Amino acid sequence: MSILFSTFCVIFLLFSLGESVEKVGFETIQAVSASQFKCLASNSTLPYVFVRVGLADGSIDPVGIQNLANAYEGGFNVSIVQILPFFIPSFTTDPKIQLAKIQNALKKTNITLFYLYADINAVKWSSVKSKNQKYLSDLHNAIVLTDSKPGYSTNYSSWNNALGSSFSIDKDYQPNLLWTQNTGKMNYSGFVKFGGWNTPDYHLWKSNVNICGVNVAQVWRDTKANAVQRKSSFFNRLETMK
Repeated sequence: MSILFSTFCVIFLLFSLGESVEKVGFETIQAVSASQFKCLASNSTLPYVFVRVGLADGSIDPVGIQNLANAYEGGFNVSIVQILPFFIPSFTTDPKIQLAKIQNALKKTNITLFYLYADINAVKWSSVKSKNQKYLSDLHNAIVLTDSKPGYSTNYSSWNNALGSSFSIDKDYQPNLLWTQNTGKMNYSGFVKFGGWNTPDYHLWKSNVNICGVNVAQVWRDTKANAVQRKSSFFNRLETMK
C-alpha cells in the first residue's frame, strides 16, 4: 500500500451507490468517527472504503475494529454493501492461527463478511521464493476454508520479489487484485501482467487526500475487470477442501 502499514489486518467495505462501471473509493488507517463516515458515505464519489483491523504481529487493531463499527453506523453497511477483510500476513505464524484471530474479532461485529484480502507488500518474505509460495498457498487455502473469497493487495515489484511474477496463487479461481501502484492516474494504464492477473480489480492510485477531515488513499475500480476470469470452480474447491 502506498500508505505505510505497520499492521496486520485491514477491512474494507464496498458501498455501492449506482450501476456505473467505474467506481472510486478510498482507504484510511486513522481513527474515523461515525459522523466522519457519514460524511464520507454521503459523498457519491466514494462508494466503498478500506479499513484496517489488525496488526502485523497477528494481533487485532482496536482502532480498526472501532472504525468498522463507526463505518457501519455511518451508513456503509446498507443495501448491497459488502465487507471485505484485508490483512498483512505474518510469515512466521501459522496461517490458520492468524485467520482464527481475524475471524473471532470480526464475528464480534455481527457483520457478514465475504472477502478476505492479504497485503503482500508489507510482509518480510524469505529470500527463498519456493518457501514463500508454499506459505502463501497455505494461507490462500486457509482463507478458502473460512468460507471467504480470497484477494490480494500488491504490485508487480512486491509479487515478483517475493514469489516470482509468473507464480499464480490459484489457477482455478483468480482472486481479486488491489493493485497498489501509485501512478496518480485513475485507470489501469501501466499495469504489467503478473501472478495470473490480466488486469486488477482495484487500483490504489493516489495517496494523502483529505476528505471530511480524514486522510485517505483513493482507490479506483472497474466493476467488470476480470469478470471472465472468475470461475465457479472456486465453490467446488471449497467443498472438496472441507
